[in-house]
Amino acid sequence: MLAKIDRKILNRIQDGVIISKRPYLRMAQELDLKEEELIIRLKRLLKIRFIRRIGAILNTHKLGFVSSLVSMKVPRNRIDRVAKKISSLKGVTHNYQRRGEYNL
Repeated sequence: MLAKIDRKILNRIQDGVIISKRPYLRMAQELDLKEEELIIRLKRLLKIRFIRRIGAILNTHKLGFVSSLVSMKVPRNRIDRVAKKISSLKGVTHNYQRRGEYNL
């Protein structure tokens, strides 16, 4: 179970991180934390996979990239293996199991 402050951190980090020499200092101040504590908590949230990554989200359309949404019918006994393979591919940002005929 997550601590209340960890939930606040998760909600706050979704609003973005400012670009600066110490990007987490201001965020820590907003959350009434020390910068070091925020960084430790973020590292822990990454380690336990509540956060997949911290990085920029680019406007891919402005950069000229094209994206696709793909769904697949995968036998239940192969979902984990297929999902792992797909997630290992460069450029894949989301991969999750779904209900219904197209289940991945």
